[in-house]
Amino acid sequence: MTQLSLFGLGDGEPERKPESDDVVRLRVLITVKAAPNPSEKYGETVCIAGLSVDLSQRRWIRLYPINFRDLSFNDRFRKYDIISVDARPARQDQRRESWKPYPETIVNKGHLRAWEPRRPHLDPHIEHSMCTLFRNTRDHADAQSLALVRPKDVSGFKVEPHPGWIPEEQKRDRRVR
Repeated sequence: MTQLSLFGLGDGEPERKPESDDVVRLRVLITVKAAPNPSEKYGETVCIAGLSVDLSQRRWIRLYPINFRDLSFNDRFRKYDIISVDARPARQDQRRESWKPYPETIVNKGHLRAWEPRRPHLDPHIEHSMCTLFRNTRDHADAQSLALVRPKDVSGFKVEPHPGWIPEEQKRDRRVR
């Protein structure tokens, strides 16, 4: 296992993926856990996003695939938990934040319950607009693709139940076979 560089690029641009495929230990503040999706290759998987909590490596991290339901009870985590996990750069995904985790190495390091302990990790990553992020990812395949955006206005919030997986999707889930 190798240690990532201690210093970023220096011009405010997020660090690119390492050239090496060496496994590294990441420490991540979980901010997003996507809904499970069926995968022929991995079974039921979720995509996790979060921020590195290493002070010298402040950046977004995407972890995929994780078979969340297959994790032991002690290895499961929730939003605003800090985990450590071994991972390597995800070469099949050109996005700079993408890493392929080794879920069996996940260790839950604790939960940041209140906003005050979270703010030092989150505030430096607030973007003013999704437009810039979208434009950059459209023009450059390896541009930063994750961000925290403070909405200008929240005029409503609607939650709709998921209709469930269609039979074709159910066949992809290894647990159903």
